[in-house]
Amino acid sequence: MVKRHASVGTFTVLRSLQTSSSMGLLSASDTLYNYEIATYYKEQEEFLNDSTFGTPLIEHARFQAVVTNWSTPDHFHQTDMDRKMDVFYNETKHLPNVNFESMTRINAVGLPVAVLINQKWTRGIITCKVDNSFRILHVDVGIQTIEQLDRIRPLYCQFAELPPLAFKCYLRDLKHGVLNEYIMQKLDRVMVKDKEFDCEISSWDKISSLPVKMYELGSSVDVIDVHLSSYFKKQQRRLAQRQRDLEQQKQRQKWYVESESDESM
Repeated sequence: MVKRHASVGTFTVLRSLQTSSSMGLLSASDTLYNYEIATYYKEQEEFLNDSTFGTPLIEHARFQAVVTNWSTPDHFHQTDMDRKMDVFYNETKHLPNVNFESMTRINAVGLPVAVLINQKWTRGIITCKVDNSFRILHVDVGIQTIEQLDRIRPLYCQFAELPPLAFKCYLRDLKHGVLNEYIMQKLDRVMVKDKEFDCEISSWDKISSLPVKMYELGSSVDVIDVHLSSYFKKQQRRLAQRQRDLEQQKQRQKWYVESESDESM
């Protein structure tokens, strides 16, 4: 039993994007008004046909991706947002600080925010208050952290125009029932954070959990076949042998019963 993993999947993958973007930046002379603060993100379904980064996502049968958050087979993410957030806040750092503390006295759960992580501003959303801090879901990576108030800022509207970029996914050909410690250890060595893959989405029907195939760069065979096919073939041979042994045992039992019956006559 795999106790450290609660479900089939939580990995986040980051799609490589073109750097061109139609999102504008506030100039130094712009005044910060409340209406410039984002209060929600768009739904992820809207991103499928969005052309901000070129060809809409839904038109891609296969694209490059980077694993950013792996725990079991599940999640993918597209960006170039870190650099854009850096530029954005460099442009506006001399503006008066927004009194974010007063904003959070009201119900802040669900509020889009910018969070300073490793000297980079990233997008997030407040999920709950924890003492004097907030639990933040980093919407473009798919992880949660607890952050102090001084590392959090309201998110400007233009940076909430793109929906959250982290999509929950699962490896299509790997059923939850077959997971064991050996399989997870194999996948842990393959699905390394920041490693690039080719990602193939099999269906967009259920955006809350997307079935994917992941290919190591340069490979025409997906990671399940490359790293686990020999294991599954061995398991199938063992199962076939057990079935043959069981059938032979049944035949012996049948022969024994028939033999006993003949002797009693």
